Amino acid sequence: MRKRSQATPMPESGPGMHGSGPTRVTVAVRLARAAARLATPGLMALPAVAFITLVLSGCSGSLSGTPPSRADTGSVKVAVALPQLPSIRQALAPEVEVSLVNGSTVLKQTSPVVNGRAEASFPRVTVGEWTVTVALKDEAGDAVYMGTGRVAVFKDQQATANIILKPGRGKLDLYIDVSGIPDWEAIAKARLYKDSTNLRSQVDIPREPGTTVIHSLIQDIVPKTYDMMLKFYPVEGDVLYESLWMPVEIRPGKTTVVNWNFPSGSVSITTALDATPPTPTGLTAQPSQDGVVLSWQAVETSEGDLAGYVVYRKELPAGRYEIVGTTGLETTFLDREAEIGVSYQYGITALDLGGNESLRSNEVVAGE
Repeated sequence: MRKRSQATPMPESGPGMHGSGPTRVTVAVRLARAAARLATPGLMALPAVAFITLVLSGCSGSLSGTPPSRADTGSVKVAVALPQLPSIRQALAPEVEVSLVNGSTVLKQTSPVVNGRAEASFPRVTVGEWTVTVALKDEAGDAVYMGTGRVAVFKDQQATANIILKPGRGKLDLYIDVSGIPDWEAIAKARLYKDSTNLRSQVDIPREPGTTVIHSLIQDIVPKTYDMMLKFYPVEGDVLYESLWMPVEIRPGKTTVVNWNFPSGSVSITTALDATPPTPTGLTAQPSQDGVVLSWQAVETSEGDLAGYVVYRKELPAGRYEIVGTTGLETTFLDREAEIGVSYQYGITALDLGGNESLRSNEVVAGE
């Protein structure tokens, strides 16, 4: 693990000079450790440390009649040091942008990176609470790492703040060509599901009448690899068409352009008939000491996939049919639950391995 560099201390004005010495504010900036693999190799894998030193040379006491603007301002120097790793330095070249914000006041400096270092100077910064923003930019000028912190600057006091630079949010520039979708003229909008792990991440994008391309620029996306999907809707009604999930890489600080279209292809469909089993026949019912014994003739299916039989029973005179049991390939069944003195009506069906059930057999009555 690399040791964090230390900001070079600014020289004090000397002992006994409490009223005229510079006020020093140090802001330490470091790159966040990130697990994502989408950033430039070497850029997100290791923590990098940069130090920003803000030096305010205001005085603690002012002479009578001195304008407050002069007494409460000073100069700010921002120094950024990148790690001694060529891959990181090369990826972040060529510049660093630093801004100080207080209310509507914005101070901004862009400095080139030379040998892994950059400096920005802000003369006459008013004492107060400032928001410090640091952006590390690549060759294309995109802020691939950014960090923001707040610093309260008081005269004759030293303040320190840490700013963690995290991967910049990305953008998705999406073009959807719907001309390959059947009945595309009925499409009123596209619904983009940005993240397969969060189906609430939906964005509705309207289609302009008479156009075949739907366009949207989606901003502020956390960089990583997403699986995205589209659904298309008419003005009213259900989904007209639904796409497959597609991987989309969003990189730090970058705009990913996606041209989503729907070319045609060929489909080969093979069908197979899974017929319903024949209806069992020859059902008989004989009372016995153990219950009612049912028997019937075996059935044969055209696919040879007979699974067994289902036995139905209802109580007379006004009962309803219920399943009282199933068998394998046996053609007999003993109803042990039949009560003496109660009349029952029975029927059976054949069941195959596909779950298809035949019509019910002839019905028989047992019991008195």
